[in-house]
Amino acid sequence: MSLRSVLLALVFAGTLVAMEDTAAWAQSLEAMRNEKRLALVVGNARYQTSPLRNPVNDARAMTEALRVNGFQVIVVENASQREMRRAILDFGHRLREGGGVGLFYFAGHGLQVNGRNYLVPVDAQIESESEVEVEAVDVATVLSRMETARNRLNIVILDACRDNPFARSFRSTSRGLASIDAPSGTMIAYATAPGRVARDGTGANGLYTGELVKAMATPGVKIEDTFKRVRQSVSAQTRGEQVPWESSSLVGDFVLTLPTSGAPAPAPSSAQAPPPASSLPSASAPPPAAVPPSAVARRPPEGREVPRPELGSLSLSASASGVEIMIGDRRIGEAKVGVPLVVNLEPGIHRVTARKAGHRDWQRDIQIAANQSATVMIDIEPLKSEGPVRSEDGVEMILVAAGEFWMGDDGEERTRPRRRIHVDAFHIDKFEVTNAQFGRFINAGGYERQTAWSAQGWQWRASQSGARQPKLWPDPKWSEPTQPVVGVSWYEADAYCRFVGKRLPTEAEWEKAARGPDGRRYPWGDGLEPGRANSDESRTGRTVPVGSHPTGASPYGIQDMAGNAAEWVADWYSREYYRISPERNPPGPAGGEFKVVRGGSWDNKLKDLQSAVRRDDTPTERGRKIGFRCAADAPR
Repeated sequence: MSLRSVLLALVFAGTLVAMEDTAAWAQSLEAMRNEKRLALVVGNARYQTSPLRNPVNDARAMTEALRVNGFQVIVVENASQREMRRAILDFGHRLREGGGVGLFYFAGHGLQVNGRNYLVPVDAQIESESEVEVEAVDVATVLSRMETARNRLNIVILDACRDNPFARSFRSTSRGLASIDAPSGTMIAYATAPGRVARDGTGANGLYTGELVKAMATPGVKIEDTFKRVRQSVSAQTRGEQVPWESSSLVGDFVLTLPTSGAPAPAPSSAQAPPPASSLPSASAPPPAAVPPSAVARRPPEGREVPRPELGSLSLSASASGVEIMIGDRRIGEAKVGVPLVVNLEPGIHRVTARKAGHRDWQRDIQIAANQSATVMIDIEPLKSEGPVRSEDGVEMILVAAGEFWMGDDGEERTRPRRRIHVDAFHIDKFEVTNAQFGRFINAGGYERQTAWSAQGWQWRASQSGARQPKLWPDPKWSEPTQPVVGVSWYEADAYCRFVGKRLPTEAEWEKAARGPDGRRYPWGDGLEPGRANSDESRTGRTVPVGSHPTGASPYGIQDMAGNAAEWVADWYSREYYRISPERNPPGPAGGEFKVVRGGSWDNKLKDLQSAVRRDDTPTERGRKIGFRCAADAPR
């Protein structure tokens, strides 16, 4: 056989091997597309000792990046030890039932004691090393839950290697976290090498998580190479002071961001050599999230750009004029109402920030794909709502400005998922409707005016032998003038609001009024703080005058949205509604058997008064725990 024949045979054999590898990789990608992905994301920042700047932002950025890539995400922010343990338990159960890929992410304080790693809850009271295992959460607990789930692959990401806030009371001087051998089928990623300390970051995100989110946006990259890219970037930016670390026993392939179906990317080689040092970003270089100068094209006369083949397009509109727009650390211009600002961007996740004097900063991480366009409406919100107004019935109402807020959470099934929802501006009663106010409705003949009632409500009234007052009206325990009216059905609450020219708030409006645009856990914040609401712990055994707990007001100054009386809202109840509701002004299901009740009452434990909790009851219920407040559309 001639030399040429030998060479041709070798080339042909190599081509066949490459084709087989490509086919196998395509099959592997298709399998990944069909498997379930579940993540538990924990961000703890509000520590009593040594609070941190970025973990909650990091957790939210990671949540967004994971959801974009098909993960169902359980999110826990500023969690107590009990909340962390319950979330880990729930995560383990769901992972065992669903299989597939599990991912655990933690940002916050972590520490090592005797070679074991612990994650610190925000309520930890640690005076010595001996108290750590009692007050904190052992990483081994997470690994055990994931291992016993017997799913295909697990990933643990620990951005928790910051300085030990309790170091002064510890005998040992160990820093950072200890190295752990990963169980079979598991990868454990650390923000820095064992025994070293990671940076919390000076911007909106920690350095490690910020780089990880960016690296995750590149499609078709094996997870080992994703973390390699993070290591290169973080090490370069810190001049070798922080070097991310992984311990892996993965036996299968996994890609965080799958390539477009039908066009599988070739499998990247994990053995690929890192780029030369000259190609790595320096410590003084701008962060990769900034818009590269080449990505913003010269704008044609009509004010729009034509996307380049390798770029994606982002169209930004604002609800107000004069809004300054930043992408990364680069200013791209001011948005105007009705005139979109369009830019071309490289594929990946880009942080968009909007600012205007007298308004809250608006910030989102936006996923950009090559050759595709994304459209974003910036609902920038005034720092302070307009002052209280008086409605026609003389009741003080608060304006809740138009904009987005965090609705739902990733705890109970009925509150999932936690996501951004836009609600138009509306007014809502500052206080729950009182007995004195409802008395005026009675005295004005509200029960006799059919025009004030819905058709179903009027039919219900007739079935009650002509109801003329709340069920508990004769009992002085519940009928003092300044107490919230209770013992009223949903139909009576609806009729009252109609009678005074208002309406019941939608469930989404109620939740925004309670949580504010930042999605806090309780109206007053994220902490479990007795004395801010009339709850079971108050030992009153009844409702109290409205406004008795002013320190429990929501960000808008609305009172008693946790405890005292639970509140009817307009919506019919559906367990699945938060999954399928529209992203703008959710109206609630078209019908149902039960109505939604929000806020909890004097009979609920304080922990059960979280603003995302959804309850339901039959609209004919006239119990001692449910009252209401009214809302109205804001003038446009």
